[in-house]
Amino acid sequence: GIGESEVFILEPDEGTEDLSSAPYWHLKGGGTSARLGLEMCGAGDVNLDGYADLLIANPANSGDKGVVYLISGSSVQLKGGGGGSYDYATEALTKLSGSQSGEGLGSALACPGDVNGDGHAEVALGSPGHDMRSSSPTYDYGAVFVWFGPTPSGSLAPEDADSSLSTIDTEAGLGAVLGTGGDVNGLGWIDLAASAGGGEDLVIWMNDRF
Repeated sequence: GIGESEVFILEPDEGTEDLSSAPYWHLKGGGTSARLGLEMCGAGDVNLDGYADLLIANPANSGDKGVVYLISGSSVQLKGGGGGSYDYATEALTKLSGSQSGEGLGSALACPGDVNGDGHAEVALGSPGHDMRSSSPTYDYGAVFVWFGPTPSGSLAPEDADSSLSTIDTEAGLGAVLGTGGDVNGLGWIDLAASAGGGEDLVIWMNDRF
């Protein structure tokens, strides 16, 4: 059978780390079908507290709706953690949850930094099974959702995103792969690249501050 997923966050040190004794924070996936940590991304300082934050995705959560946790860093340990453990489900700064069965929110993540020049880092999430153009979520158009920093705390859905990108092609699976393309169009801002699941299409999302 498939075991429960786990994420270990280690402190930098010389030599080989032994997970049984090294200082770390331990996040457990919550069930044998969980895929916690399948995608992770250093988000930068989203909430401007002086510490880098972390995105951790579980695209198989809750009937493959998917969920992404934005976890706030600190000088001592992950905020909300204690004794080396971390209850991410309740202590995460933000919980971004998929709204459609099978959409797989968090199948791909991108952390491009401050793309709109407001001093806050942004985050982008791929959702290859999301159907923005149909009331029946069976066509797998796919979508990419961007939240501008500072990302609000609490629970959010894809419909709460500040910007989104979709496609008119059924079964495209847009958002299966995400990446930052650098400043492709020379406007001085980081652009995003998104690919469909079949690998046949690549979309460069030119950033006019989205």
